[in-house]
Amino acid sequence: MARKIIPATAIDNVGAGNTAVLKLPIGPTIEKIMVSMSAASGLDIGDIEYIEVLVNGDSKWKLSLQDLYDLNAYYNRSADSISGTAGEFMINFLSNQFQDPAYVLSTGWGTADLSSLEVHFKIKSDAPASLAISAQLQVDTTPQPLGAFVAIRQYNKSSSVTGEVDIDSLPKNGPVVMAWHFVKADITDIEIEANQMKLIDASKVQLHRFLKDAWPVKRVPVDARMTHVDFLMMGLAGDVFNTKGVTDLRAKATFGTTGALKILAETLETLPKI
Repeated sequence: MARKIIPATAIDNVGAGNTAVLKLPIGPTIEKIMVSMSAASGLDIGDIEYIEVLVNGDSKWKLSLQDLYDLNAYYNRSADSISGTAGEFMINFLSNQFQDPAYVLSTGWGTADLSSLEVHFKIKSDAPASLAISAQLQVDTTPQPLGAFVAIRQYNKSSSVTGEVDIDSLPKNGPVVMAWHFVKADITDIEIEANQMKLIDASKVQLHRFLKDAWPVKRVPVDARMTHVDFLMMGLAGDVFNTKGVTDLRAKATFGTTGALKILAETLETLPKI
C-alpha cells in the first residue's frame, strides 16, 4: 500500500510568540497536512501570524492562516474551521485543479532528494498560553525526488491614491504562474499585459463569474477579501502563464480606497539544478 495517513512527529517550540516547527519525514511524498489546534479558550484564526514551508532551508510558501483558509475555500476543498477551543486546517500540496490525475499527483512534494522539509508556524504573542498544535500526514510512501511543485509567494503594493494603480512588483522572465490572488477587498478591475499583449481586462465581478464555471473544479471566489486571476480555468497544464521571455509585464488594479495590496502568487517551480 503506497498511500497512508499517519501522525506527524511532535511539533517543536509551540508557544505564544514562538515559531513552531514541524519537521516532515524525508523519504515519502508529502501530499497533505491536516493541522489541529486546541486551547482552553480564546483560540482565534489570528493566533497563527503566518505559515511558511521551507525546502532545504529556503522559503517556498508563506501566507497567513486566513489566506490559507481562503485559498482552500476558493479551490472548493474541504472546509477549515476554528472556534474558541479547537480548530483544524489543511495544507494542500496536491493541486486538484488539473484535469489529468497524473498532473495532480505530480504536485505532491517528493523528499527523496531533500535534506529537510519543514513547516513553520509563527505564533502571535497574544495567543492562548494553553495552545497545542499537532498534525496528520497524507503521504505516498514510494520515494521520489521533488519535481514540479506549487510555491506560494507574496508580493506587496501600497498606494496613497485611489483609482487605477500600477503594480510593478510581479516578477517576470521566469515564473510559471498558475494564479494570482489580489488581497484587497475593494479592488474593482484588473488589467494585465505581457510584452504589449493584453491577457486580462475585466472587472472583479466578470472575473469571478467565469471562475465559478471553471472545470474540473468550480471555483468559489472569496469576494470579501480577494480578486482572483486564475490561468487554469479549464484544468489544462498548457494554460499556465509561463513568463519566460516576458520582459515587459504590466499589471493595473483599480483601488476603491488607498492602502496596502497583497498579492499571493501560485507558481509552478522546480529546485535549481546544482
